Amino acid sequence: MNFKNSLFSARQQTQSETGPEIDYPTIETGDTVTDEVQRDQSDVMPNLVPSDYVAHRPVRVIMIGPLPPPYGGASVTFQSLIDSLAASGQVQPIVICTDARYTGAPLAKVASFFRCLALFLWKVKDADVVYTHLSNNGRVTIGPVILFISRLIGRRVITRNIGGALDKNYESSSGIMRFLLRYMLGADYVLVQTKALAKFAQNLGLNNTVVWFPNGRPIERYARSEVMTPTLRLVYLGAVSRVKGVDLLLDVVRGLPASDIELTVYGWLHDITEEEIVNAHPRARYGGQLTPEQVRGTLADFDVLVFPSRWYNEGHTGVILEAYAAGLAVVTVDMPAIREIAEDGKTALLFEMGSADALARRLGQLIKDRKLVARLKANAFNKASDFDSKVTDALLINLCREAADRRRSWREA
Repeated sequence: MNFKNSLFSARQQTQSETGPEIDYPTIETGDTVTDEVQRDQSDVMPNLVPSDYVAHRPVRVIMIGPLPPPYGGASVTFQSLIDSLAASGQVQPIVICTDARYTGAPLAKVASFFRCLALFLWKVKDADVVYTHLSNNGRVTIGPVILFISRLIGRRVITRNIGGALDKNYESSSGIMRFLLRYMLGADYVLVQTKALAKFAQNLGLNNTVVWFPNGRPIERYARSEVMTPTLRLVYLGAVSRVKGVDLLLDVVRGLPASDIELTVYGWLHDITEEEIVNAHPRARYGGQLTPEQVRGTLADFDVLVFPSRWYNEGHTGVILEAYAAGLAVVTVDMPAIREIAEDGKTALLFEMGSADALARRLGQLIKDRKLVARLKANAFNKASDFDSKVTDALLINLCREAADRRRSWREA
């Protein structure tokens, strides 16, 4: 097992030694990779890029995953990654959308499966590398089929696991489900969001490369929230559903005075209606769905992001990272994966999952202590640099190039 701790942690080490200014490593396109660039790469990611790699053209990567709409964490992250890799000029994405809308009807899921498979069989001949960005269902349905075919034809596979409960899913599974999960975790490169999942995947003892690959956001593109008003401005952004805890949030704000807070809810209406939102509080409103570009400007109009999810599979939640980039304080459910990105009392206030009383107490703290709000906002903004997508984008580019080089070596052999 080869475990790489990623450019992310290496950049943190570099920051602590040399200060905040960092030149992000890249590989320049051209006839050859220069010695200087190779040296920069080895400083941050030892032995990741083969020293004899010749960059004749961008690496062609089939990228399989969900695209918006609807706008959710997995689909927004996948779209952002595609855009960044294409803009780099070093990777040519060949995109196959698994369609995030097909979350319920069995026939729609079956149709989506065969459509994705047909597109993959048609396009894979033009690809150097295969990248999958899959949810729990995808890891035991389309994922193993893609991995099996890729191995047959000599394509290296990078699989990114969405969410923070991969270990729980594996441990609670048995029979064919566990076999399929283990098979997917045997892909050439396994990318996981949290440090805990990286240790879990490493301990499985499979002969592959495990990479801690946290979520990232393009932090320089976000407007910053700086002016605070007498009323605490709360925002929720995400799927408007009970499993995401929106009903809990509405129950809590129903008991808060109109003079103290205002709440705006953005996202795809799932099992909660606009009427339920506006009836919860005199200053509550539904703002519709936002594109990623709209999010980057809109968050600056608020003071606090509330993330009350009951979903067990939360990982390094993208909306929390977006709130950091915009300089918002965060009130979030307490979960192991979230504790890796949110420090209670410093960048966020954490509360017990499903507890209306605990959430009310946390919001009450912020209503009474605006200096606490200001401290959380400042600390959150400073924390955002730890999750700059420039770092994870550079890492994935390197992984794609290494995978392409290994494929070429296998064919030549």
